[in-house]
Amino acid sequence: MSGFKSVDTITDDFPNDGKAANCSRLDDDKQHHSRTLLIDNYDSYSNILAHVIAECQDNSSLPLTVRNDAISVSDIRFLVKEHLIDRIVISPGPGTPSSGICDSGVVDALLNAKDELVRGVPIFGVCFGFQAIAFRYGWDVVRARHPKHGEVSEVTVKEEEDKEESRRGGLLFKGVPRVFNATRYHSLEALFPGKRKEAEKEVRGEEELVALAWADVVESEKENGGGGGGGEEGGTVMALRHKVYPQYGVQFHPESICTEPHGKTIVKNFMDIADAYWKEKRGEMEEEEEGNETTTTISEERKTVLMKLVNASRETQDKK
Repeated sequence: MSGFKSVDTITDDFPNDGKAANCSRLDDDKQHHSRTLLIDNYDSYSNILAHVIAECQDNSSLPLTVRNDAISVSDIRFLVKEHLIDRIVISPGPGTPSSGICDSGVVDALLNAKDELVRGVPIFGVCFGFQAIAFRYGWDVVRARHPKHGEVSEVTVKEEEDKEESRRGGLLFKGVPRVFNATRYHSLEALFPGKRKEAEKEVRGEEELVALAWADVVESEKENGGGGGGGEEGGTVMALRHKVYPQYGVQFHPESICTEPHGKTIVKNFMDIADAYWKEKRGEMEEEEEGNETTTTISEERKTVLMKLVNASRETQDKK
């Protein structure tokens, strides 16, 4: 990949039908359409994930799906500010997050955004998305000790319930057994705490991640405090969350039929967490936005292109 697609390229993907694209056109029916942006990392499972997201949304609408090199952080900011999206799912994909824009596209810039409106958007990373979140906060993403390709493994969820996470709107694994089966496709894994983080002196208490679930757990690793995998449960880290921001990730594939019925439960839990977050934070963030004089803006032409994307997605949904 060679960076973001141009405005003209995306416009060609969604031809002009002669209708003016503007935000007011959708003000009355926003609640009837998807509020989820799915960033597609060029992965064949993104389409399946999109349908699982639709099943978990109150209005059963498909997410707005955009390739990772066809959107920018400024675009995402516009969509959030206009209440066109309020949560983001980062799909599986090839490559490694350490390659930056080459494999991640906008994902790397999104996770490194300094803008509080963008940074506060609830994010759920799946497989590559999980690894991207881990890498962003200093974890090592390396060749997996237990690579899996289409294999089902037992996943063990952290036993303690975190009060802060409960306050945000429920646990990611609410309603899921402590040990359940999940499908895995990955040759990389995230290691905690991460030598890279220590080397770059990026240790900031307010930005640390918490491991929530593991696979490949053996008794010896439990006794040794993790065996290098990721905390007291040991093994390969299968899920994590950010301590402050509503960012979550799972290494396994919740959209896989072999992860059912728990995969959909986990995705729905993320939706609920996002809803609870905005219920608490929306007014506060909008007040901060009013006083923000350094807000990054996009051109009117670009806004038109983005609204074409939104309209095309919604018109497709309305035909279902």
